[in-house]
Amino acid sequence: MIEYLKELVDRMNSKTLANLKRLVFSKKGGIGIIMAIILSSVYNYHKWSSRTISNGCPRVPHTLPFFGLTKVYRKDSKAFCEEWHAKLGPVFRAHLFGKEVTVVSGHYVREVFLNKHFDFIKGIVKVFDTRLLTDNGSREDFPPEDLREIITKYLTPKLNIYTRRLIKQLKQDVENILGKTSPVIRSYKEQLINAIKPVVEYRLSEARRNPDWKKPTDVLQDLLENSKPPAHMDLMDYLVCIITILIFVALHSTIENTTVLLYRILENPEIMDELDLEQREVIEQEGLDTNCGSELFTRDILKKFTKLDSVCRETFRMKNQYITLPHEYDGKVPLTLSNGAVINPGDDVLIDVWTNHRYKKETTSVKDADEFRPFRFVNQNKQSTKVGEDYLFFGMGRHACPGRWFAMQEIQAITAILVRECKFIPKGPIIFPTAERSPIPTGRCIIQRK
Repeated sequence: MIEYLKELVDRMNSKTLANLKRLVFSKKGGIGIIMAIILSSVYNYHKWSSRTISNGCPRVPHTLPFFGLTKVYRKDSKAFCEEWHAKLGPVFRAHLFGKEVTVVSGHYVREVFLNKHFDFIKGIVKVFDTRLLTDNGSREDFPPEDLREIITKYLTPKLNIYTRRLIKQLKQDVENILGKTSPVIRSYKEQLINAIKPVVEYRLSEARRNPDWKKPTDVLQDLLENSKPPAHMDLMDYLVCIITILIFVALHSTIENTTVLLYRILENPEIMDELDLEQREVIEQEGLDTNCGSELFTRDILKKFTKLDSVCRETFRMKNQYITLPHEYDGKVPLTLSNGAVINPGDDVLIDVWTNHRYKKETTSVKDADEFRPFRFVNQNKQSTKVGEDYLFFGMGRHACPGRWFAMQEIQAITAILVRECKFIPKGPIIFPTAERSPIPTGRCIIQRK
């Protein structure tokens, strides 16, 4: 547009420019030009917004400029997904969140998740930039691939060790916090640096001077031995940034999803008895003393709680996720999906998770998809960490959550301890949200020690 205007001005002679200047600065001329711009914009907007096909893809019509369909979607996300999936099919375009996006569901999600040119990190940063919030450097300093490697190399393979530590801490929390008001903990980077700096210095010193020194088994030691900070970054700053990222991601997701799971158990109190019975049966089958404390919940024992795992998967399948998991297409040339929809470089694609979690017509249909059936997945080879087209809670493909095994280990350990140690008694109705903005249910309850 700028080049066009420049060329237009260059072609005008001085007399033409003088006449145009008088017209623009006159009252009638100014009003006329403004009205022409407005009418032209309105015409072009309605011409564009009323299109039913966009680059080979059906399109949801809308009338509100700028806002598009966001207000309609947020008013009833479930109805929006179901209506336009029924009318337009599994791939359609819609003006959501201030821009035109492609919404994908059904088996077409594989073409997004498995294509290396769809970048989830770029997509999610447009919605919520955790690096900016936690002041943890740039993508160049901490590439997603490096963080994935840290999780898959130093965290997941040692779940058995970390589970014992987790159980010990949770047991202590049950003893010390239950029935009391939990203090508010204010964490700052300076405090974290002060906490780990002497530990790091001691470990580096011991590694240099003592060949027989027994190395600790934890993520901090793995980072010291295997990770190298960028040239412009101090070692302590680098370690604190990585630890902050891991803590932030783990706490946010684990707390939120454990809360949703516990509310599902409160909504269906009979689940508590089933899970308690399952614990007793597994403990007896393993030849363990039923009077042992919660420390008997090793990783191997937790993996045998198939009913608990099914409750987790069903809870997260039913969670109020609708059109989400944004991906930016960073390919250099347009991409055509198998249904004919064209994705241009820089376009955003969102996943209709709600539809995929409730297949109704496809061959992999989930029966009674709108009902919460806690033991739906028992003996179905569909563990809570197993991703697929019908279960996108942890994503899929190259951007499937690398920490999902650790996350589920935490959630299931917390739930198992509470089932063993406590009673959950609902006090009034339990309400699960249907809007897409908040996933946290509401309802009062009493938690008592057994």
